[in-house]
Amino acid sequence: MGTLFQRAEKPRLPEPGYQIELITPERAAEYLATNRADQRRLRPMWVAALARQIEEDLWQYNGQPIIFDSAGNLFDGQHRLSACVKAGRPFLTGVIRGVARDAFDTVDTGMGRTAADVIEIGTGRSYASLLAAFARNYFYVYKCGKPVTAHAPRVSYAELRKIVDAHPEWDDSAKIASAIRFGGSGGLYAFMHWEFAKRDRILADEYYSAVARGTNLISGHPALAVRERLAGMFRAGESRRSTRGVQQVILIRGWNALRENRQLHRVLARTGDEVPEIV
Repeated sequence: MGTLFQRAEKPRLPEPGYQIELITPERAAEYLATNRADQRRLRPMWVAALARQIEEDLWQYNGQPIIFDSAGNLFDGQHRLSACVKAGRPFLTGVIRGVARDAFDTVDTGMGRTAADVIEIGTGRSYASLLAAFARNYFYVYKCGKPVTAHAPRVSYAELRKIVDAHPEWDDSAKIASAIRFGGSGGLYAFMHWEFAKRDRILADEYYSAVARGTNLISGHPALAVRERLAGMFRAGESRRSTRGVQQVILIRGWNALRENRQLHRVLARTGDEVPEIV
């Protein structure tokens, strides 16, 4: 009696197979010269992020190889090699040669890990998505000197993980910010709570609780004005990413009014407004 399935033959491994190499900037440039003409467009922001990993000794050998096809053309790895050249330092990686040319369409098509995955798996901490976004905001402001905008530098997962590891106190801000459920950027909310808490932790907690719950607030209370403005943005379907700067201004203006014991009936903020100083 025949079988419905044929035993699959073992695939033939390409020669010379997998090797581990310490790739210098000079060798990286040589490999890049063999790049396929139909490669995807190089993304300079991702190259810069990987270069910082190499420069700051955050690069780790993880088994993911640089790949060359059977004709000797660079198949996968142009961003890593370009980062090596930009950093001016060598990095350790695997290299595979001899992969069939028609396998190009299958490379980098798997589901990649997110920054939140890396943080949750690596640290076991709760609110991983908020912490990842929190770390991005921290990087933009404190590492790059840039405002919280939609056009900020790319940050590698290794950089985000290092930042999160250095700030265990962020868990409290992430938990408190997660209670604000009517839209907006949770990572930005957490980052701003941390900024406010550095000035007055008790008042920062009370401010966020009032914005989140909206109970027992009278007209003129800054938290009520902030809540209504943020909720209105969400109802209008305004993008979280494109309005992060506006959300930041709203939160700061509400906080400043609360700290100065001023009434606030309406929060005025629009794209392009200068970020107010936090009092």
